[in-house]
Amino acid sequence: MKSKHIFSMVLVLVLIFSLVTGCNKADNNDEQEKTAAVPRSIVISSPEWQGADTAQITATYSSQNLIADPLLNYETDGSLTSNVAKSYNVSPDGLTVTIEMPDDLKFHDGTSVTPNDVKFSFEYFIKVSPFADDFAAVKSVEVSGNNVIVSLSTPSTTLLFNLGSNIFPILKEADSNGKTKEQLLWGTTVYGAFYVDEYVAGDHVTLKKNPYYKTYNQHVINKGAMNVETITVRFIKDTFANVQGMLSGEIANVEGLSADVKTQLADNPDIVTDWESQPSVARFEMNNDFELFKDPDIRLAMMLLIDREKTKVYSNGNYEPVYSYSVSGMTDYSSSAEEYFKAKYVNDAKRALQILSDKGWNDSDGDGFLDRNGKKFEFTVSLNNNAMKNLAECLQIVFKEKGIKMNLNYMDTGAFRNLFKSDTHEAAISLFQWGDTAGTLPYIVKDKNIFDSKAYDEILQEAITTADKEKRMAGYTKAQQMLMDSRCNLPLVRVNSLLVYNQKSLPNFKVINNIPYFNDVR
Repeated sequence: MKSKHIFSMVLVLVLIFSLVTGCNKADNNDEQEKTAAVPRSIVISSPEWQGADTAQITATYSSQNLIADPLLNYETDGSLTSNVAKSYNVSPDGLTVTIEMPDDLKFHDGTSVTPNDVKFSFEYFIKVSPFADDFAAVKSVEVSGNNVIVSLSTPSTTLLFNLGSNIFPILKEADSNGKTKEQLLWGTTVYGAFYVDEYVAGDHVTLKKNPYYKTYNQHVINKGAMNVETITVRFIKDTFANVQGMLSGEIANVEGLSADVKTQLADNPDIVTDWESQPSVARFEMNNDFELFKDPDIRLAMMLLIDREKTKVYSNGNYEPVYSYSVSGMTDYSSSAEEYFKAKYVNDAKRALQILSDKGWNDSDGDGFLDRNGKKFEFTVSLNNNAMKNLAECLQIVFKEKGIKMNLNYMDTGAFRNLFKSDTHEAAISLFQWGDTAGTLPYIVKDKNIFDSKAYDEILQEAITTADKEKRMAGYTKAQQMLMDSRCNLPLVRVNSLLVYNQKSLPNFKVINNIPYFNDVR
């Protein structure tokens, strides 16, 4: 399969932690008095951060919203609302984005956050970010009073999406100029509810609160400084250690735990487990160059055999079946592509087995596996993501029930990348987590031997650059239908995870639309 591949990317980017605050002084004095508790510290657990300067790193985690508060808040219906910015507006033609900044925001050192800092942050992102292409439409960024005016060459939903994520931090220009990327990685001043006080590689980061913090987020009461003075973010990889930390009360919050720990925590009344259903899509790819999958009818049979509901049962709810590459919660999501896939490619084992039988695949020796000319129907699926291990094992069971032998090949990222470059893989499972349809569809694996990539790219380009939402959605649906009809790369499930917190340690902690909020914690 000679094609451009995007490898399994768990960019648990940004969508999941808008921790910003909200309180009207005139109306909520009593509430502020109640939440003004004795200063204290808490411990939470997160995967290890790559840096405090989220603009230049390749993966961010929900806990990093504590230090890098997004300009806007991304809602699950695809809309954007105020967060750090007071308001924003997009012109009818989609070519001008106006961001109104408050005049009373301050970094943790007491210096004002200015529109010029936001302008600098745009320019810096375009210069250093691995996702700078998402801002390719930016022609210029200008400041007029409290407004930051972004002029675009074409409409860009991708740019807007990024403004609601922590990969676009607001940096203090005065502290950033003259420093190298390496110096800024852990030494930059970013606007957020907290700032990095100490970083110990491989172990933890200590955060201190920004006493001047303010927000315009609509989901919180306390729109000022946090009531928690210090947060220690420990980089704990081991699931057992996270569970024990929660049970002992040492850890107040853990993100990204799998479903199997829910029963271990069920007996503690102080521990709350909420599902995080992120807009992530795990996909199953069959390599058209592999002899077994050269026949499109065989690939069709494979598609029809996959029972997504069984993967949900086998994983205790960790996986949610999906039937398109753009799913609910993503920008410009439409159910049309899902309906198309369901009508043509879902759950018809009887038809699938008949197709295989017509192709000569039957269990002639009674060993439970299909065979033809003395060879078993057998292939190997490669994967490099721990979150996909359980899914692969679920699929292994599903295929075995139908007489197909699927072997598993767990690889590290480097080996996985080299396998794709050599185009010697037989099948693969990959995960792409990103909330923007325009930022997802271009990166799905396509086989140029059987796929009209030029037509696909033209459809996407037309959709991405129009200000008409209905036309965008129709274009994205058409592009997804092309992918589905190639019968090579199919959507499987979205990966759920548990957001776990101790309600005794975190009173008034909120989870709204999959987003955890610390703002009102007393």
